[in-house]
Amino acid sequence: MFFCYLATTGGKDMSRIFIFDKNYSTIKALQHVLECQGRGHEVFANVVLPKNSGTPKVITNPIDMLGLLAGLKPFPDVIIVETEEVDGGWLCGLVYDMEMSNKCSVILTGHQRSDKVRRLEQLYQVQFWPKPFNLGRFVEYIETFFAVSC
Repeated sequence: MFFCYLATTGGKDMSRIFIFDKNYSTIKALQHVLECQGRGHEVFANVVLPKNSGTPKVITNPIDMLGLLAGLKPFPDVIIVETEEVDGGWLCGLVYDMEMSNKCSVILTGHQRSDKVRRLEQLYQVQFWPKPFNLGRFVEYIETFFAVSC
């Protein structure tokens, strides 16, 4: 089972965020800040938690990511994807083909803004955030998609 914390405040649904990253520490830090500290967003990630104590497993296969993403109802409001692990064009095309682009924003993260990422920014209006990033500033940026005051 991947991270799932159902968070609501005062009967108001909170934003749903899906994170796909190969680094468990990055996922865990983002999950903690987005779900806690008064933010209360619902966070999903490409991590399988063991039934017994043990090390969580990070799922890096893009096909498995698609399965996780397709199973989320309702669809996430924001998808954060590390571009070194997933073809950003493939993902953006998928979101566009599912007619979710008007409901879902995609943020690509990576160490370089490649020419391909620039094309995706123009074609699909995706955003790019460079790695390594300051966690607090990145979370503030994510929350601009929800008009949440930090």
